[in-house]
Amino acid sequence: MTHILVTGASGGIGAAICRALARRGVTVLLHYRSNRTAAEATRQALEGGGHSLIELALGWLASKPFVSSIIVGATHPEQVEENVRSLGWRLSAEEMAAVDEIAG
Repeated sequence: MTHILVTGASGGIGAAICRALARRGVTVLLHYRSNRTAAEATRQALEGGGHSLIELALGWLASKPFVSSIIVGATHPEQVEENVRSLGWRLSAEEMAAVDEIAG
């Protein structure tokens, strides 16, 4: 089993990296400097959901009223499949609030 330590796991890119690694079966060790609450929110987010980082990102974007279209690219067939899977899923209001809080 792979274990990875992610520093800055309480928000932004660090939290996104944690989610992406966890979805791939990696045991993620979270580290934060001062925001324990956000780090705990990241940990809780890793325990549920079942969606990839790209699904989360596209779902978040599609839920924003100011986004009229999303253009995504892919270099591998797996990426195309993941992009298509994201079309049928939208974040709930609770999930949106959690992602917004984590992203800061």
